[in-house]
Amino acid sequence: MNYENKKILIDADSLCFTKPGDELEVAISKLEWKIKGLKKILLGATDFTFYLTQGKTFRNDIYPDYKKGRKKKADNVKELKKYLKENYNVKVEKGYEADDIISDDYRKDMVNCIICSIDKDVLNNLVGIHINLYNNEWITTTEDFAEEHFHIQTIKGDMIDNIPSILKGFGLVKLKTIKEESGLSYEEICKYICYKKDINYLNRYRMLYMGKSEDLVLEEYNFIKNDYLEQVLKTNKLGAKKKIKKSKLTKDSMAVGKYKHLTWEEVYHTDLSYVKWMISATKDNILKEMLMDIV
Repeated sequence: MNYENKKILIDADSLCFTKPGDELEVAISKLEWKIKGLKKILLGATDFTFYLTQGKTFRNDIYPDYKKGRKKKADNVKELKKYLKENYNVKVEKGYEADDIISDDYRKDMVNCIICSIDKDVLNNLVGIHINLYNNEWITTTEDFAEEHFHIQTIKGDMIDNIPSILKGFGLVKLKTIKEESGLSYEEICKYICYKKDINYLNRYRMLYMGKSEDLVLEEYNFIKNDYLEQVLKTNKLGAKKKIKKSKLTKDSMAVGKYKHLTWEEVYHTDLSYVKWMISATKDNILKEMLMDIV
């Protein structure tokens, strides 16, 4: 395949890492070797842009401990970045990481752009066919996978960047169980936890989102109590389903909302459309099952 008409967007931060103690000439030769390997894969391509991070970013303002504890970079990293700027088309923007700039540029022209990165966030959160700089292999990311991956991150955080989980002790397998048993999406689970723990969801979103996020407007969260997730947050363990199934919720239980003065049985005879709406709107699986039995 010929990539003559493609724009090649390269997350160059990873290209500039070198072993401590490497002479600058050796570090530069390694950098050039990596670039040569990319050009060999992308036959015919001539439009290359290298993206770099320089200094602290807006994430440090939101969360001062961002990336705290990372190992000190090799002395040659600054020199390699300088070399790239002097010899190639480089893009840097103060206050943003290379990930942010490359992601925004890619979103503007996804059809004609190819991203090259080693960063799992870039590769897994952006839809399309990319090159993984770790092994120079192609990776395909679907829209469903990208959306799910991002929202899982908003819950789990990122240990490498020192962004803590908002649901400690729960890995991917347990999160999947919570999703299935609560009936909520990962996005809704994150919003729910942020609401209950008084965490700023917008800031949480911006920490994991790649791009200039200061103007992001997110949908307001419509909080509806979810018994399963409440039990998980209360006990910090799975198994809440068994407890919830013992619920005494019946058609004789008092309703909620505008008919809270009536039982669900009475609401059924008074306003059937409201019951049907509640079945479609509620995230409480026990309530939904009970209402479906009435109908």
